[in-house]
Amino acid sequence: TSKHFLHLTRPRIVFADETKAPEMKKFIDEQRMPTEIITLSNIPGFESLSSILDSIKLEELPTFECEALDDLDKPALILNTAGLSEYPKSVIMNCGWMMQFIVPPDGHQVIHYWPGGINWSVGVMNTLRTIFACSTSVIHPSCTDEVLLKLIERYE
Repeated sequence: TSKHFLHLTRPRIVFADETKAPEMKKFIDEQRMPTEIITLSNIPGFESLSSILDSIKLEELPTFECEALDDLDKPALILNTAGLSEYPKSVIMNCGWMMQFIVPPDGHQVIHYWPGGINWSVGVMNTLRTIFACSTSVIHPSCTDEVLLKLIERYE
């Protein structure tokens, strides 16, 4: 499925979890694609989302400006459908769709948890909601009942 997605869309950037990143990198290298893989976890040989966020200098934040959007129909990201009966189809989500997740932080600390990876649209939505709300996220790739109980106790 990952190969199908990469071949079909040829994205510039892919966000992947630790279960998909090595397979994707192998295919990207074989195809000589200019695709960059960003991982949620710190995996040797890959740039991680946390390393990107950690590289931001606090003194630069007050002068940061988002790029002005002149067209809300411009593509923002590509998501895959479930592909239950055949290969998944890629769906382009536009900037207008993403705008619904931009809610200013209200100062209330929130912790988000989801057991799935970011390869489903709900994972992407949860990731965006967490970033825009400046909240903590807990992502676990293989959650059991025992792991979930420990997470609840820790973040209660």
